Amino acid sequence: VGDAVLVSVKDYELTEEQWQVILGGSFGDGSLRQVGTHAAAFRVGHGEAQKDYLRWKREMLAPFASEIRRTGRGWGFDTLAMPALAELRGAYYGEGGARRAVDSTLDRLDARGLAVWYADDGSFMGSFERWGKGKAVLYNTALSGDSRLRVQALFERLAVGRPPDDRPGFWFDS
Repeated sequence: VGDAVLVSVKDYELTEEQWQVILGGSFGDGSLRQVGTHAAAFRVGHGEAQKDYLRWKREMLAPFASEIRRTGRGWGFDTLAMPALAELRGAYYGEGGARRAVDSTLDRLDARGLAVWYADDGSFMGSFERWGKGKAVLYNTALSGDSRLRVQALFERLAVGRPPDDRPGFWFDS
């Protein structure tokens, strides 16, 4: 009783570009998984149609990313577990494991991270060639309440406007 236990956990330094892939991807098709007490790993999976995009993500996260392999109904990879990702995981997931968007995370997200999130969960409907207009939508059913309002504020900060939110999606006019 009263003894202190010190733990040594290897941490890695990610580039700003790598952080943006993880920040945006964690709102999209990726997840942060706890690995032990002091570390977490980023895991992402995509279907066959997005395999080239998955390869790009893996290249961006090298040398921290494992090889691409079959996962469920598609393909995916994990990064090495690291303490910095455990800290980020604490910001992304609230009680009961629900995803949330807190200011400390959204403040770090820039246009690159938003582009990754859109590439994961976004879609475009309409045709410029046919009708001269269309709408982009960024789907996210995991966030609710204040998290969705904070995401709308992020869109304003990044100068893409404040899109209507019909939960499941944020709708952007073209």
